[in-house]
Order: sequence, then structure tokens, then C-alpha cells
Amino acid sequence: MKRKIKAIFFDAGNTILFINFKVIKKILEENGIKTSLTDLKESELKWRTSLEENIEEFQHLKDKEMLPFYFSLIIKAMSLDKDTEELVVSEIIKRHKKKMLWSIFPSSVYKVIKELRKRDYLVGIISNSDGRLVNQLKSMKIWELFDTVVDSREVGVEKPDPEIFEIALNRLKVDPEEAIYIGDIYSIDIKPAQRIGMKAILFDPGDFFGHLHCPRIKRIKDVFDFLE
Repeated sequence: MKRKIKAIFFDAGNTILFINFKVIKKILEENGIKTSLTDLKESELKWRTSLEENIEEFQHLKDKEMLPFYFSLIIKAMSLDKDTEELVVSEIIKRHKKKMLWSIFPSSVYKVIKELRKRDYLVGIISNSDGRLVNQLKSMKIWELFDTVVDSREVGVEKPDPEIFEIALNRLKVDPEEAIYIGDIYSIDIKPAQRIGMKAILFDPGDFFGHLHCPRIKRIKDVFDFLE
């Protein structure tokens, strides 16, 4: 017998919270580099679409190496010389440490989560973050939308370790078969969630991953297609 879905969990970064590219654009301009928000967003999306091909390299990076790796790839399209690239990446990370760059919460996502709660679903976040996620959500006045927020730095385990998913499930007292998880990286989000029995859905706004063995959505509101 099919189990009724009781809870929907989301990844945070690049699934429901997005980078404020205006900050990166300003840093580039301060260093004499002209670009557009569209170019930056496309560069970041292009990097994420190639991530699965380089997942081994990404997964073996140490925590302090993650952000330099991530942001340097976003600005690769600018073809900067090495010194300028390092300077820009260093400034981006400095700004991020001062105030999280993942600070855009689209109104479309807000409406989806409000509707899920209206329909009596539990809603949570499972994220590889740096210990600031709860405070970030509070500062954005959206923390109350979530029944639990699991930040990898706070719990001491990160995706793709299945334990972080189990922590979230235990907090909301639901079984894996009663939960959906939505994330944007197949190897880090989808595979481990599937492994423990959750229904995992890949957020694929660019429609690049049709070859992968999992359900996909291009818009967060498409999650309703998977609910009873």
C-alpha cells in the first residue's frame, strides 16, 4: 500500500534560496570588469550542469576550499588573469562571510511553501551550510515557514551522508516513505535521499538532466504534481 506523503524537505542554496548576483556584479565592477546579471546567472547555471561530470573533485574538496572553487568557476567566463581572479574571489568570499550571498527567496517559492502548510504538510530544509542558515532565515523573516531546518555545520554531518536526512526525518517523526526531498545536485541531494527510501525530486530549471534516473521539476510549484 502506498504511504501518504506527510513532509516535504528542500535543499536551501540554489533550490529555494538563491545568490544575490548584484553583489558579485558590483565586486567585478569595482575591479574594472563589466558584466551583466544575466551573464553571471548563466555562468553559474552552466557550472552546475557540468557538476556531475566533476563530482569526485568537488566531493573531495575540504570545507575551506569549497567556496573558492565554487565562485572561481562562476567567474571563469570572464577570462580574468589569475591574480585578478584570486582578488575577486577573495572579495566575494569576504562579503559572503559578512552577509550570506544566498539571500534571494523568490515570491513563487514563498507561495508554494505557504500552500503546502495550508494543506497541512510538514515543511523542512536539509542543507550543507555553514551554521548561519537559521539566522539567515530569521533575518529574512521566513524562518517560521519551516518546521525544521537542518544545517550540516550544526549537526556535524553533511550530504551526501544519509545520516543528515535521517536527522531531519526523526525531527519531524516521519518515515522515509512519507517524505519528499527536493534538491538541485543529483549525486549530493537525490541519490542519498533515494537510498534511504525518500522520494527524491531533482530541481532542474534548465531541463538539462533528462538522462538521470529520478523525477525532475523545472519549477518548485511542480511539486504539487507529486502529492496525493
